[in-house]
Amino acid sequence: MPWFRTLVPETQYHQHQYAEALWQALPEGGVWLDLGAGSRIHGGWLGHGPEALRQRVRTLVGVDLVAPHLRQHPQLTGGALAEGETLPFRDGSVDLVSANMVLEHLTAPASVFREVARVLRPGGAFVFVTPNRAHPVIRLLALLLRPGARRLLARVVESGRAADRVFLTHYRANRVLDLLQLGWETGLNVERLVPFSSLPMFGRIPPLLALEAAWIRWFARPEGWYPEGGSNLLGVLRKPAGRLSPGEDAPVRLIPGPPAPSDGELLAQPSGERGGALLL
Repeated sequence: MPWFRTLVPETQYHQHQYAEALWQALPEGGVWLDLGAGSRIHGGWLGHGPEALRQRVRTLVGVDLVAPHLRQHPQLTGGALAEGETLPFRDGSVDLVSANMVLEHLTAPASVFREVARVLRPGGAFVFVTPNRAHPVIRLLALLLRPGARRLLARVVESGRAADRVFLTHYRANRVLDLLQLGWETGLNVERLVPFSSLPMFGRIPPLLALEAAWIRWFARPEGWYPEGGSNLLGVLRKPAGRLSPGEDAPVRLIPGPPAPSDGELLAQPSGERGGALLL
């Protein structure tokens, strides 16, 4: 556990919150699609571990744009190189869609949410965790810095993070109001949408850590002066129930696409078409 956790015991590491939400939403023996899957399900160390989550479903398919990350993922049963705006799966073919720290990178979130709603079975859930733009630091960075500058700053603040895992941020689906609107536009019912404070972002910079700890203690707690100002948002959106039940009919099927690229190469989908390269 990070030492600075003692300064702000009110915090809940966002990866643990996300793992718990996944555990509650995953259908036994169902089909799970992870957007921006990278090389792991989550980065937590308590609660429901990646393998325990994987064992709840029969199929876990990861979607990403970087081939090596998918190939390094130990829990995937399949992977696809594809954009979130053009998911290469049939309508109503998955029980759960997840996105771990992905929404902040979307340039066209409405298109991605429409695709999520399309591939979900009736009654299926979309579970995500993402930074909260209502947090003062994230809000200032989003307003004052261009995406490239924010990417450079992330590499400095998160010094242990590899350069190939730092991506541009846009924060177009990172406020409660944004997500409520996206759910309404795409026919996904908001089941849960909670701002909360994760571990401090500035644990390696003592003066900034002190300021952030004070913010969490006095403002961002549920009983604080500005509870909606937590560092993260946890969401569960659900497609209205219909005739199909989880695990029934309509198995995941990849629509044929171009060959898989070599390591490190990105796959650009043709405009207006759905396609994806399958990685085994």
